[in-house]
Amino acid sequence: HYFISREVISVYDHSLKVIQEGAMVFIIFATFSQLFLKGTGTTLLDVAVMIAFQLVIMIISMLWVCMLLQILFPLPESEPKFHATGLFLSVSKTMPMGIPLINALYKDHPNLALFTLPLLLWYPLTIVMGILIAPRVSEYVQREENMLRKRQDEKQQAEMMDYHQVL
Repeated sequence: HYFISREVISVYDHSLKVIQEGAMVFIIFATFSQLFLKGTGTTLLDVAVMIAFQLVIMIISMLWVCMLLQILFPLPESEPKFHATGLFLSVSKTMPMGIPLINALYKDHPNLALFTLPLLLWYPLTIVMGILIAPRVSEYVQREENMLRKRQDEKQQAEMMDYHQVL
């Protein structure tokens, strides 16, 4: 059973999305405000190195997941859209959950800013990475779906030929 019915959600879908996005922006704003109020203790070089490491980790993770999806769910039996979804979801992190959790665990720690900084950088990096690879992933999905359709058509034609030969 759902806390809110599907009908209510469908009626207020846009409003709920606006509230969700507003809450996310508020969490980011509050976290950054705390960072700048208390000071980060980091240099621009620290942030740049962190971004570089996160990009490397993200690329390796995406390649690993792409390989695993193709091994565990080969294409003739699965849909290419499943692979694309798995690729993007594999690097998704929930900032609205992570930041309050880190704040609760390390509330008075002097390096709290350093603990939240990777999570604050990860989310924008996933957006940038998504923008960069989305066209290629879309081409992959279209190409594989066309190949699957072609194989299905060939299989149907072969079955029809067999059927006509039997008659």
